Amino acid sequence: MSSGLTSMDFIAILPELVLTIAVIGVLLLECFSKQSRIMTTHLFSMAAILVAFVLLLTMVPSGIENQYFWNSEIVVNSTNGQLKSAMLLVVLLGLIYSFPKLSESNLNHSEYYILILLSTIGMLVLVSANTLLMVYLGLELMSLPMYALVAFNRKDGKATEAAMKYFVMGAMASAILLFGMGLLYGVGQSLNLETIGKAMVAIASQNFDQNILILTFSLVFIVVGIAFKLGAAPFHSWVPDVYEAAPAPVAMFIGAAPKIAAISMAYSLLKVAGYEVTLQWQQMLAIVAVLSFIIGNFVALRQTNLRRMLGYSAVSHAGFMLLGLFAGNDTGIPSAAYFYAITYAFTTTAAFGFILLVNKDGQSIQNISDLKGFGRQHGYLGVLMALIMLSMGGIPPFVGFFAKLFVLQTAYNASYGFLVIIGLLASVVGLFYYLRVIKVMFFDQQDDNANISITSCIGSRTIFSVNVLLIILLGLVPTLIM
Repeated sequence: MSSGLTSMDFIAILPELVLTIAVIGVLLLECFSKQSRIMTTHLFSMAAILVAFVLLLTMVPSGIENQYFWNSEIVVNSTNGQLKSAMLLVVLLGLIYSFPKLSESNLNHSEYYILILLSTIGMLVLVSANTLLMVYLGLELMSLPMYALVAFNRKDGKATEAAMKYFVMGAMASAILLFGMGLLYGVGQSLNLETIGKAMVAIASQNFDQNILILTFSLVFIVVGIAFKLGAAPFHSWVPDVYEAAPAPVAMFIGAAPKIAAISMAYSLLKVAGYEVTLQWQQMLAIVAVLSFIIGNFVALRQTNLRRMLGYSAVSHAGFMLLGLFAGNDTGIPSAAYFYAITYAFTTTAAFGFILLVNKDGQSIQNISDLKGFGRQHGYLGVLMALIMLSMGGIPPFVGFFAKLFVLQTAYNASYGFLVIIGLLASVVGLFYYLRVIKVMFFDQQDDNANISITSCIGSRTIFSVNVLLIILLGLVPTLIM
């Protein structure tokens, strides 16, 4: 294998290079521009993400097969291109939503954009990774800025507490995942994921029980790391705290695009490198998925805080992603899991977009009861929020219904009837707390002393409408990305 790099190697990572240059540019703007630099930084960051998005659309056309660059450290194909494009679009939406709230909260600093861009670069690297080294590099580059973002409001004690909890648990999960990857390297004798997969085929054909045992042992640690990054039970305790205590723009970011990157990492480690021990990790993920369904939905029933409720519902949605991952075709792309992750990211962004638009007493709404009578006073926004809740609950014809249907149909075709039943029952339970939000908005009497206001930023309200329209459009025409 040649160790020399060509111009194609640099062309293959142009989106990542654009965002890296943007990070340097933001740092330079902070140094030299003393007036109106925040608006300039905001627009510059969005422009960089938009350029990276356009580059991906032009560089990675539909149907392109695996192409390897940087001495096979990264792989480029149409699936990875679509995942990365979706992540960039979600991050772009989040930046548009965030600006008014960051300005109101006096949190609109250049560091926010630097951390967002660095984490986004990590996500892009993680999706393209073709070796264990690049997987870990992308994972840490994605995760470390998020720990800092949670504690971005240093005056908020709850945010600092959530950040410490997230950091400590994240460090433990990364160490556990790294240990599992080390064992995987020891058996496969390579960092390349596909080479490890081929080594596993040879090991399985020779029936080396000791090596199979080591492989299974390594996958236990890898599954733990994946479950943590997705926020699946029983490794979910950081999720509701981060969703509730982090600044709303940060909670939006953490709850959306990283899910797509995490499910891509899961596919790389489990379906590419761990193909020959599929049965073992499928059983592990089945347990994690069932626990996520039960814990996520039943604990969400008891929540009165809107963001905390969305956090526990995210645990349940992580269960559906994992179900789509291991129930898919053993040799093919986990289309159901990818479709679910992408559509969930857009829906979550819309839900937090609503939270960022609506204020009570000058602060973002916290409790579900804050929305009493909101739908009758602000009918248009109330209807859009209701549509988001219906999509999350899996009601047709919204995209959430087709995402769940796609996953459950895939699981049924793979003879996981028992898990399909549990998933259906979990969806029914989940409907209750989503419908409760709609009931409070349209049927409860508004408090006389409630001081509800809508952000004056026309751009955010317009993007919110477009975001919800996208959810409806993908529900009506799911083949656009399916």
